[in-house]
Amino acid sequence: MDYSRAEVSQGDPAKAIAKWEQWTKDHPGDAQSFTILGSLQETQGDREEAMASYKKALAIQPEQPIAANNLSYLMVETGQNLDVALSLAQIARRALPNAPSTADTLAWVYYQKGNYSSARDLLEDAQKADPNNASIHYHLGMTYTKLSNNSDAVIQLKKAVALAPNSQTAKDADKELGLAGLIICLRR
Repeated sequence: MDYSRAEVSQGDPAKAIAKWEQWTKDHPGDAQSFTILGSLQETQGDREEAMASYKKALAIQPEQPIAANNLSYLMVETGQNLDVALSLAQIARRALPNAPSTADTLAWVYYQKGNYSSARDLLEDAQKADPNNASIHYHLGMTYTKLSNNSDAVIQLKKAVALAPNSQTAKDADKELGLAGLIICLRR
C-alpha cells in the first residue's frame, strides 16, 4: 500500500491502479486488495470500476467493512437501490462503529430514505469525531434543512465550503446555501 501511495503522490495513480489490478489477478481471493483497488479507482473518478472492485471484495469477504461502506456510498451517489445500500452501510457501521466515515455513509443513506432524525444523530456524532470533514458538514447541513433547522443548516453548509473550497462538495453546499437563502427570504 505504501508503494501505491507513493505512486499516487508522485502523480501516477494509473501506475498504482495497474499494480493493484495485477495483484488482484495474481491473488483473486484477496478481498483487501480489491478494496484498495476500488479506492484507487474511486479516487480517479472511475465509479463503475470502483463499484465492481468493491463487489468483488464483498463476494470474497461479505463483511469487508471498507468495501461495504464505499460501495454503499457510491450506490447512493449513483441512484441505486437504497435498501441494498442501507444493508451495506449497516455492515460497515457494525464493523467500524467509531469511524466517522461509516457514520457519514449510514447517515447519508438514512437521509436519502427520509429518516432525517437518525441521519442527524449519526452526523452530529461524526462531526464531533472528524470536525474538519467537509462531506460530513455538507450532509449535516442538508439534513438540518430537511428538519427545518435553517440557521444550523447555513452554518454547516458554510463550514463545508470553507473546508473544501474547490471541491464538488463546496459547489453542492453553495447551491444549497443559495436555496436556503431563498427559503429564509420567503418566510419573512
